[in-house]
Amino acid sequence: MTYVWAGTGRIIIDHTEVSETLKGKDAGKQMVVKAVAFAREKEI
Repeated sequence: MTYVWAGTGRIIIDHTEVSETLKGKDAGKQMVVKAVAFAREKEI
């Protein structure tokens, strides 16, 4: 997953990628879910 900080109160996730062995196993979705949980925890 790649992301950039857009100021102090916003993260922009611009790409997710998983290895061939993880494709179809919701690994990309899990990364995004964790990122959203982080953003909510930090109130950004």
